[in-house]
Amino acid sequence: GKPVRRFLDTQDAASSGNLFKHARQCWGGKAISQAKELGDATRVHATLVTNILKTGAITEYFAPAKKGAVVYSNRPYTKLEIRYRPFAVATDPVLLRLMKSGRPLFFVPSPRMISRDVKIVFAGRRHRMSAMLLAYPGPLHFGTDAWMSPNHRAFIAFTVHLEVKGTAFSVLLDLVELAKSHSGANMAAAFGEMLYDLGLEEKVSYCSRLLAA
Repeated sequence: GKPVRRFLDTQDAASSGNLFKHARQCWGGKAISQAKELGDATRVHATLVTNILKTGAITEYFAPAKKGAVVYSNRPYTKLEIRYRPFAVATDPVLLRLMKSGRPLFFVPSPRMISRDVKIVFAGRRHRMSAMLLAYPGPLHFGTDAWMSPNHRAFIAFTVHLEVKGTAFSVLLDLVELAKSHSGANMAAAFGEMLYDLGLEEKVSYCSRLLAA
């Protein structure tokens, strides 16, 4: 893999060309014109962005440039999602009553059994994915993204992109919590650890140097 060069020491360090290009592709030139008419970022945030946050729908002001219906969910989080205990639903009295109605001997696995089986399936698929990527003869293109969740936890995701039988293939490799600053060094270290866990350190020439650092 090649390092990403930001060129922050050149005359175009403050260039926003890529940002404008991305905005035009997503929302079209009309949205850019409306934002420019407001003059500065403070007015844009105080008017357009604030109203969007109130309604919860960006399409209230901007029509997507791409075709197709806009699909989004306004469903609130459930108790199980908030408590981060999805397997506990197996002990829910309403679910058990529904599953065993007319079939009192129907077997419902326990949360511990579900958790164990999910881990076994995950480990098996992880091993298979690692073997496939190791045997892949062409270059692997890795992607990463870091963000802060609504509950103030920092996460970083790693993806890999390759060509399989003439078709683009993308898959999520890992999603980990990065409980430290999102500096280049910390993200590179997390990336190196992920490659090492998957046994893919040989696919990236500088992975060993990242881990050593």
